[in-house]
Amino acid sequence: VASNAAGKSTTTARIAVKEQLVGGKVRYIIDDISTAASLNGAPPAESAQAQKTAGKPQPKQEEAKPKAGGKEGKPPAQDKAGEKAPAQDKAAKDKVGGKPPAKDKVEGKPAVQDKTGGKPPTQDKAGSKPPAQDKAAKDKLGGKPPEGKPPVQDKKGGKPPAQDKAAAGAGGGSMAAAIVEKPTELHGIDGQPQEFRIKVSGDPHPTIQWQKGKFLKIKEGPRYTISFDEETKEDVMTIKELRPADAGTYKCNVFNPGGQANCAVVLHVKDRKDISEEEVLKILEKTDPKNYEKVALMYGITDFRSLLKHVHIKKKKPAEIVKELEDVEGQEEKDVTFMAEVVINDKDLKLEWEKNLDILTPGLKYKMDHKGDLYMLTIKDLRHDDEGKYKIVVGDCSSSAILSVKKAPARFKGLMKGCTVFLHERAEFTVEVSRPDAEVKWFFKGKPIDFTNRRYAVENKGTRRTLVIHKAQFEDKGEYSCSTGDDSSKAKLTVKEERYNFTSQLRDCEVAVGADARFECEVSSPNAVVTWFRNKEELTAGEKYQIIKEGLRHILIIKNIDMDKDRGQYVCKTKDGSTTGKLIIREPPPGFVSELKNLTGYFKKDVTLECEVAKEDCRVKWFKSGKEIDLVRLKKKYDCQIKECRRILIIRNLTW
Repeated sequence: VASNAAGKSTTTARIAVKEQLVGGKVRYIIDDISTAASLNGAPPAESAQAQKTAGKPQPKQEEAKPKAGGKEGKPPAQDKAGEKAPAQDKAAKDKVGGKPPAKDKVEGKPAVQDKTGGKPPTQDKAGSKPPAQDKAAKDKLGGKPPEGKPPVQDKKGGKPPAQDKAAAGAGGGSMAAAIVEKPTELHGIDGQPQEFRIKVSGDPHPTIQWQKGKFLKIKEGPRYTISFDEETKEDVMTIKELRPADAGTYKCNVFNPGGQANCAVVLHVKDRKDISEEEVLKILEKTDPKNYEKVALMYGITDFRSLLKHVHIKKKKPAEIVKELEDVEGQEEKDVTFMAEVVINDKDLKLEWEKNLDILTPGLKYKMDHKGDLYMLTIKDLRHDDEGKYKIVVGDCSSSAILSVKKAPARFKGLMKGCTVFLHERAEFTVEVSRPDAEVKWFFKGKPIDFTNRRYAVENKGTRRTLVIHKAQFEDKGEYSCSTGDDSSKAKLTVKEERYNFTSQLRDCEVAVGADARFECEVSSPNAVVTWFRNKEELTAGEKYQIIKEGLRHILIIKNIDMDKDRGQYVCKTKDGSTTGKLIIREPPPGFVSELKNLTGYFKKDVTLECEVAKEDCRVKWFKSGKEIDLVRLKKKYDCQIKECRRILIIRNLTW
């Protein structure tokens, strides 16, 4: 009982002791401790009412007396004042300042819970923190931090410090406490430490309160540590040395100004007498050598030297592969990972990965990583040549496994596009596949295409696949599809009325006055109908114009070219296009009205060359191969005649 002028506080403890025979000696072990506490004899459920009356004069309380014949260890009855101490200077100061009073606390043990069992302590009107206990009671019971504040962390924990009182009280912008990852069922060994891990979220960081059963709240002390693991972002509660009485259900309450959550976990504790030597060996491997004998005796092992030999032999190994590599099957273009569990005791040893006896190095192709004793090799973007035997080597230890790579599904990159062509034109459907060796099947209206028909053909280039339809007909229109077995695509062909295009264009024509001009072009179809024009004037066949059709060729001949009447642009048109050519007329040399024309003569026969000059008195000279002919000396061979404006040269008795 702790008391002063402001009031009193009581706490009780029940201690269970069991007898154990260890190494021929009897030892007495404290098997269980349960506690209960009260302030001014009032139950915790009435703390809110006590808080309302804080700072007011209270009537003198009488000490609660246990009833005669009560059970051992039962806490004394509590009066109606609840957990709140009577009014005093400190309480009044706290009420004015908005600071909630701290709750009574026994070192490492909780106060008696209310009927809710495990919920966070009652909060004051401001909603900031649970009510504080009397200072004298706090000092008497060990000076632990008040319940409701985050426990003070050790250096290893790194748990976030308590939030600012004002911010917590206001609760503005806070995120409700929530459990992200719940602990699973746990199995521990008598005498060994046991961790309880939980991952939570909330702003401010939630307060974590562990309790066993309905009433036993767990506080940091000689048997318990509470910390925060910065690496895994988990809150950790550790029982330093398990006892059989620690087995049972543990509840974790998580709360902050925004809200609260809770969960439960079951702990099983294996008795020391049921521990095998192999399990003791595993425990010793994690134990400081100077404590080997103490731990062995704890588990009833007296042949310590024999046991120690096994420990030393095991510890002398510089490295050991605990879990071997396993064969892996991957898929092209995907990643695979080899994993092995390796314990390396000699830190100077270097772990290496090999493929077919070649040492691998980390880079874009290979990623090497480890988490604790788990070592991983990731092979990225698999190809067929990645198949082979992979090996992990450390010291004298090695493990190998086989990687097999299967082909990736052949898929289409994008969709096949529809095609629109004119009658008798070439139609094409093109797709791109993910693998160059992918086989593609083509279908028309759901049926396989018969490629014995020469109008159909397939062109393969790299990953591109093209279906060609030559001289498309109206019956070719419809849905075409293709398939790789893993993927498919489809599109439609539209065939329009035949289009007549010019496959050969008109060319400009240059002729002399009086000669004939010829224009010629070709169209894409023999069915094409063409029309000829001169300067937008349609031409018709007759003495002046000859219009000829020879298969795909169309010809226009203009007779006896006249300088003024025939020059201009000549156009050939179809319903789908046109082509244009220009007629260029050469003027005759000065003095000539008509020019000489090419002739063909016969051996030993005569031929006559004739031209016309502008004036009758115009004199002309005759040349052969650029050399003037001597008409006087060669008068028997050449006869020159003049008839008005005509100039005539007769060549007699032709020779080679």
